[in-house]
Amino acid sequence: MNAKCPNFKDYTNLMNMFLKIFLVTFLILTTIANGFGQTTQLKAAFCPTTVPSLGTNIRCDGVAGAEGYRFEIWNQAQDDSIKTYDSYANNRGNRLRFSWVGGGVIEYSTTYSIRVSWYDLDTDTWSVPGTFCEVTTPSNPLTQIAPAFCGVEIATESTNILCNQVTGAVQYRFEVSIGGVFLENVDKSTYKLRLSNFTSPGHPQHCTQYDIRVASRTTPTAAWSAFGASCFVTFKVPTTVISPVYCGTTINYLQQDTIHANALGVADGYRFRIESGGTIIEDTVANPSAYNGITFRKFPGVQYGQTYNVSVKIRSNGCWGEFGTSCAISTVLQPETELRPANCGATNLIPANNLYGNSIIYAQEYEYRINGGVLSNEIYNTSTSFAGIPTSPRFRLAWLDNSSLVSYGTTYSIEARVKVGGVYGAWGPACNVSLQGTPVTELKPAFCGISLASMGTNLYCNTVSLSQGYKFEVRTVGEDLVGEYDGMAAGTSSKFRMNWVPGVANNTTYRVRAAWNDGSSWSSYGSFCEVTTPVSAIIISSDDELEEENFALKSIETPFDFQTYPNPFKSSFRMNLNEFNLNNTELIDLVIFDMQGRIMEHNVFSFEELSTNQFGQNYNPGTYIIRLNNSGKIFQQRVIKIN
Repeated sequence: MNAKCPNFKDYTNLMNMFLKIFLVTFLILTTIANGFGQTTQLKAAFCPTTVPSLGTNIRCDGVAGAEGYRFEIWNQAQDDSIKTYDSYANNRGNRLRFSWVGGGVIEYSTTYSIRVSWYDLDTDTWSVPGTFCEVTTPSNPLTQIAPAFCGVEIATESTNILCNQVTGAVQYRFEVSIGGVFLENVDKSTYKLRLSNFTSPGHPQHCTQYDIRVASRTTPTAAWSAFGASCFVTFKVPTTVISPVYCGTTINYLQQDTIHANALGVADGYRFRIESGGTIIEDTVANPSAYNGITFRKFPGVQYGQTYNVSVKIRSNGCWGEFGTSCAISTVLQPETELRPANCGATNLIPANNLYGNSIIYAQEYEYRINGGVLSNEIYNTSTSFAGIPTSPRFRLAWLDNSSLVSYGTTYSIEARVKVGGVYGAWGPACNVSLQGTPVTELKPAFCGISLASMGTNLYCNTVSLSQGYKFEVRTVGEDLVGEYDGMAAGTSSKFRMNWVPGVANNTTYRVRAAWNDGSSWSSYGSFCEVTTPVSAIIISSDDELEEENFALKSIETPFDFQTYPNPFKSSFRMNLNEFNLNNTELIDLVIFDMQGRIMEHNVFSFEELSTNQFGQNYNPGTYIIRLNNSGKIFQQRVIKIN
């Protein structure tokens, strides 16, 4: 089969189709060539110009079909490209603002050369840049602390203090002074200053006025602007409140129960106040300190059965702040008391130890109820107390009316209550105290191992609480019993003299020990103590009535001028005055003392009467001193009665 040849009409149609394609292609290429031959630049109004601010719009001539514009920013000499800003990417049309370029690039008071290209989306290409045009930035504007912060108190170190922002600024300098004296510069990358940014030692300080000026710059290397107007801020003294654990509570011990404020490290003083029914009472602490606690007794006029709103303020750097929010604290209607913690549970006590109840403000008297041993509900009342101070919470077991029933080695349960406003409160919690086991006594250390100046030297043993008396035993160093002295019978308390025991000799060392009596029985003897008697005899003073403090013993200065016989004696003795050198025409004053200074006989005799009388019939065994006074001349002699 032969192929069919195209006819003329087919050739004509084919040629027409190629011609149309050529024409369309030519038109497109021509359009493209004509478009990319077009450039743009800044509008004439901005070429050249000085913009009033970095936020001023700088526009270029628009190009039909342009999808965006690219602004190239060069230095004035056009030899250093500084920044390119693409408005197409930022959807900002044919506008440029220096503030859009980004921080740290554009400087104030500087001339820049700017040229523009435009973007064709269809071909994804940029045109050739147009002609350069010079634009100058304005002078660096002044800034200062914002009016809202000028002259105000700043509450915390972390509070932001704002200055007026400067467009394009990348740094702000805060110049800080106190009273015209420069303190420091604080450089920040933001327009926000905090007092915590201060680096000067000891700052910031509360109650201190800081004068602040601000400068700025738009690049890290640019010169700082001039400082704006000064403005001061004051670091406010902070407030605090009563610790929440005390709020809503009721206080019993106005004198001991301490309430605390939340502590602040900057506080050098705390001041508390209470308020009720419009009456405000501040505390009376004379010298407030950094201690953050107080008791209600510091508020004059505080009463029981009241609810008070309590608040607190602090002092810092010498200035008082404001009172914080108050909270309610009540006082009991009728207070209770009990033994103090230091006494409660105490052991190894003696009956003479002081015991104390917790003190109560406005107390009129205290009562204690004691149980233990043979005591049952024994009451001690301070208004009829041994101490004689009704308002004192002190008492001793030794002060009980039935103190003789108090026993060593016994535990006692003690309760307390207090009278306020004529009414007793309830008994407080019981508290146990324990007495030590039955003690022994002995000579005091000061009298142990001494050599006596005289036989009449006072020796003392350690006193024992509840003791009704003491006795002393004297033995030789070989443990032979010399004798005992019962001071309980003689009423001589804890005092003892060696010449109160018959048979004690001069210039001899003895062993002495003591015991005490509780009113019904004697304790065991305590430890021995050695005492050495004097070498010579003793004589006492010339007073008719000798008291312990002036009962002086001294040696005889002259030979005996009269004799007593027999001496020692058993029933009575006489005086031989044959050799007595005196004025026989005068009466003779006779005084006979025992060794405690008590006068056994005191009378006036003639010479004959004195020589013929007998003496000592009713004396107890012991040593006695005879004193004769004849016309002011005194003679003395010692006589001893034995069994």
